[in-house]
Amino acid sequence: MARAPIPPFWPTETRTALPAAAELPSLLDGTAFKVPSRTERRLTPHREGHCIQAALRWLGETHPGLFPATLIRQEAPDFLLEAPDGTAMLAIEHTDAGEQAFQEWLRRTEKQAGASLIPSPGNDGWVGDAPERAFAADIARALATKSADHFWRNAAGAQHRCMLLHDQTNAGLFVTDHDAREILRDALAALDAATSMAWSVILVRGSGRVVVSGASA
Repeated sequence: MARAPIPPFWPTETRTALPAAAELPSLLDGTAFKVPSRTERRLTPHREGHCIQAALRWLGETHPGLFPATLIRQEAPDFLLEAPDGTAMLAIEHTDAGEQAFQEWLRRTEKQAGASLIPSPGNDGWVGDAPERAFAADIARALATKSADHFWRNAAGAQHRCMLLHDQTNAGLFVTDHDAREILRDALAALDAATSMAWSVILVRGSGRVVVSGASA
């Protein structure tokens, strides 16, 4: 099967100039792309490109003072947002939130005709607060994994650390944005206490919706 094209917004260079906040939507609208399905060879640039676009759109709307800026694509963390004077304002690490078994289930069922029952933990069904508990467990697992120091080893001097999560949870369909925000808040409070640091999380959900919690919210 042919590989899906790399999204046009994904920088071919490691540094991409971003305009002032008022002009940022035009850039993002003009570089929008469709994320290919799992069976169409979805790649890391598609997942990260989709999420960083959503994050930049939210940041432009809520924190216009961050722009103009330079987006630096690198590793550990995945992105730095740098001010015109070279100050690293925001270090951003991307990851998918959700169990690998569920991702494999999605891949198997993606082309199936008709509706499929989303598997629940222990196959006990989505009863009571089961969706919220499963969602909270997936979020906590993603945050705990990505808070490890080696994921941030090239973020020295960054003013703030932000985890950019892609909601790939099996419970996400049943959890409202309001409840997701509350779960993020509680998970971040636990993480802040455990690491003695202040974190932020930008959660990208269906249709590019963004739920944010933490110091940059």
